[in-house]
Amino acid sequence: MKNKLYLGSLILMVFALASCTVAAPEPTPTPTVTPLPTVTPLPTDTPIPTVTKTVPPPSPTEDIFTGMVPVGAPEAEWKGIPIMPGAIAGEGDNAGYTFTIRATVEEIQSYYEKELAKQNIFLLASGQGQNGSILLIFMKDVQTVSISIFP
Repeated sequence: MKNKLYLGSLILMVFALASCTVAAPEPTPTPTVTPLPTVTPLPTDTPIPTVTKTVPPPSPTEDIFTGMVPVGAPEAEWKGIPIMPGAIAGEGDNAGYTFTIRATVEEIQSYYEKELAKQNIFLLASGQGQNGSILLIFMKDVQTVSISIFP
């Protein structure tokens, strides 16, 4: 029985020791270097080419008076209105008559004031436009005659 007791004591002691194990000391942690976050460049966008329109150079254009230059032989009068003597070229239709002459604006205006007054057609108004153009408006009773002079 002594052996049993001795064996029982030994088992008890093993259990006691097993439950009271001394823990080994934990190792002291060594400091570690934590890397700082770095800026990672983002991929750049590929530039999108811009579409540009090439504007063609302006085409040569005629001024507004080029189409008004008469090409025929001038008449002596149009619908009772005298055509100034010395006209180089002239042409007309039912709406109007155009002629070319080598004269000053003043000479043309003076001629028509005198000649139309002979027919009781008098200057009602006149106006000057851009580039030295002149508009003369004559009146007889309720009818009007307009003369445009373009130097």
